Amino acid sequence: MQVLVELASRPDRVVTRRHLEDVVWPGMIVTDDALSRCIYQLRQTIDSLLPAARKSAVIETLRKRGYRLALPVKALAEVTEAGTDCTPDNPVPGKPAAWMRSRSAVLLAALILLGVVLMVNTANRRNPATAALPASVAVLPFLNLTGDPGLEAVADGFTEQLSHDLANVPGLRVAARTSSFFFKDKSIQAHEIAERMGVDSLIEGSLRQGEGGLRVTVQLIEKDGFHAWSGEYDRALNDPLRMQSNISRNVLAALGWRNPGPSLQLPSESIGNFEAYDRYLRGRIRMARSDGNALDDAMALFREALDLESDYAPAYTGLADAWSLGICRRSVDRDAAIGSAEDAIRRAMAIDGKLAEAHASRGLLHFCLNEYQQAEAPLRRALELNPNYLNAHIWLGLSLVYQDRFNEAADAYLHAQERDPMDDGLNRNLGANLLLSGQPDAGFSYLRRAQAIDPTAANTYLMLGGWNRIYGNPEQSLDWSRQGLERYPENLALLTGLGATHLQLGNFERAEELFEQASALDPGDVTLLSNRFHLYLAGNDISALDRLLSQQDFRDGRSRQDLVLLKWEFLRALIDNDFEVVISSAAGWEGSEALACNAFMEPGARLYLAFALRESGDTASADTIVRECREKLQQTRANGARYPKLAYRSALLALLAGDHDAAARELAQAYEMGWRDCRQAWNDPLWREHRMRPEFKRIFDSALAEMTEANPIE
Repeated sequence: MQVLVELASRPDRVVTRRHLEDVVWPGMIVTDDALSRCIYQLRQTIDSLLPAARKSAVIETLRKRGYRLALPVKALAEVTEAGTDCTPDNPVPGKPAAWMRSRSAVLLAALILLGVVLMVNTANRRNPATAALPASVAVLPFLNLTGDPGLEAVADGFTEQLSHDLANVPGLRVAARTSSFFFKDKSIQAHEIAERMGVDSLIEGSLRQGEGGLRVTVQLIEKDGFHAWSGEYDRALNDPLRMQSNISRNVLAALGWRNPGPSLQLPSESIGNFEAYDRYLRGRIRMARSDGNALDDAMALFREALDLESDYAPAYTGLADAWSLGICRRSVDRDAAIGSAEDAIRRAMAIDGKLAEAHASRGLLHFCLNEYQQAEAPLRRALELNPNYLNAHIWLGLSLVYQDRFNEAADAYLHAQERDPMDDGLNRNLGANLLLSGQPDAGFSYLRRAQAIDPTAANTYLMLGGWNRIYGNPEQSLDWSRQGLERYPENLALLTGLGATHLQLGNFERAEELFEQASALDPGDVTLLSNRFHLYLAGNDISALDRLLSQQDFRDGRSRQDLVLLKWEFLRALIDNDFEVVISSAAGWEGSEALACNAFMEPGARLYLAFALRESGDTASADTIVRECREKLQQTRANGARYPKLAYRSALLALLAGDHDAAARELAQAYEMGWRDCRQAWNDPLWREHRMRPEFKRIFDSALAEMTEANPIE
């Protein structure tokens, strides 16, 4: 609230990060994340209160300067005149009181009203039915106190099974496995764990040897550390399902759950074979891993579960998901995998049509087949059936991102992150989505959080390096890429990313060295190809461009490279003003993805086709393409996208439309947001006739001035 008050006290003025930190946290040392998360939460909540027409950047980030409140603020002194006293009954001594005295006549009643609405809205968004927060709980890893290391897996199994049971209770929010196991073997106080996981209660458990079997102790601990309930269970090892059901139901009763009665069937009660249940859970855990054998091992466990109980629907959904993920990762035969996944989904649905996992499996298959719109309905249906099903939140978020619906994707990721705050992949996805939405402070905050959670994840270093480059932070990009390569010296993506940053800085020789190292791993990698083309364009090395375009020995043929190669074939022809070559070549690609107006990060081949048509005299066809692509871009922006390369692409479209003023504004905005890829842009045929215009040249020169290893453009 105090951040909002401070911003509103300086309407339409930039407030620096240092000033906000000094005012809000006086005398304290705080990380960058504290303010970034606060700004992000304010944006999300204010956005939810505004009509669609007003949904723009309500709190603007001014690169390397600070923040500015873009909402109108009115001082309502008449509130005091009407007899309403806004001064607290018991003011806290110190800085806030001094602030109030210095602005006594300008106390912002409208802002206070907004603050009240923000707080009420935040509470109600958590549970629209009541003002109270919904029950939330985390099951911490059970301790193995038996002295037998062989029973460690049994202790973990109790944790998994109890979590799985509780996660299927309607209305109860349960933290995901990843977050719970993050705290295994860590000496952290219960109240700190609850706070970091955002839950009301914790469940702890332990295993000891008892007479005739295991003795299981379970405790319910409130977030303030108070022990609310405990229970002990003695069961023989040959009766684990009954023990699990008793534990789950007693925990629900201890939570004060309104309907833990027989009408609620828990997963541990819906199957008669414990071994099948155990193998299914183990298969899900194995499938979440990213190593090469994960999918095969998971499939084997799901098949074992079905051998033990042939009509076990969840195991069929596990099989379906493994086949679908194999399609996504290109590790299985596509046609065979589609048939196997569809068959497993049909079997699961025939057994239990209301199983959330079955609907989510259908959504995942659509997603892996690039059918993003078709994926949405089954994934939303899965979440209606079980809001705790984490995979459905994640897959829904991804399907929305690929439809350029970034605001909705952020909601899906936030719901997932609430349930699994210690999952590095979720924090990566949320961070990337925020960066796509033009919120670099919050986005980088989540990426750094992902790196702190798992310092071994190569993808985190890749994203930190790549996004810092996109937002014009080359030094940070170099640092994160190098850290990643220290761990994974032969990672193709990290080598390519580091080379791209050296290209941005004008260090062409070092960029070429890194691209050569990456090429030895896979010369046909699409990101590597694109960056090599950019390098030769930036250096105006036409012969190198020609050599790369003539290369045909890509490891996977041309299928993956078409989107990149078509664009650069067009660009190469335009360098020589061969407009007819572009137009005739495009005829064979009409209607394909290669010529779509959906280039995610870079201008695509369709823009070069529009340029060729205009230069050859077919202005009507060129105008049609530009109009279609501008409408697509405007829709993408309406859905929340605001990253630097989107503004650059908008500048190109304005340039192709002949609107130089709009092109200059968009290019300036791209620069303000962090766009610094000025070298390759300078030699791009689209800029050739316009780059010396003062309004454009000034921005190119400013971008170069910030690149410490840059050579001046001649």
